[in-house]
Amino acid sequence: YIYNLGNTVDGMKVGQMLGEGSWVPILNIFAEKLGALGLDPFQMLVVDFMHKCELGTWKVLFTHLIRILYSLLGGDKLVATLDARFHQVLTFCNRVIQMFANNTSKMKRLAARDFEDILQVCFCLTRLYST
Repeated sequence: YIYNLGNTVDGMKVGQMLGEGSWVPILNIFAEKLGALGLDPFQMLVVDFMHKCELGTWKVLFTHLIRILYSLLGGDKLVATLDARFHQVLTFCNRVIQMFANNTSKMKRLAARDFEDILQVCFCLTRLYST
């Protein structure tokens, strides 16, 4: 539609077709070769939960929570307490949860599994905000 009929990518016809869903007008080899058979490439691609949520949303939220701790009275001490609490969590559940570094709040050299572990044991945050 876009390329075969000579429509411009930023034109009104293409804008109406793509709508408000942030669709991008690109050629997709799956759609081109298998579209006639009814294959929908969007249904075969799944959301990568680990990278989307644990490395994306949770990392941003955790960063924000640490910034809130720093903004409170005695914030440096509260963050140090948070780090100490995370460091006290031992490896458990057949090594599903690994032992945390002594400076979890710095979030240096962490993989998605580390953020997943932080999320699973974030009870360390309790009562730090009520002081």
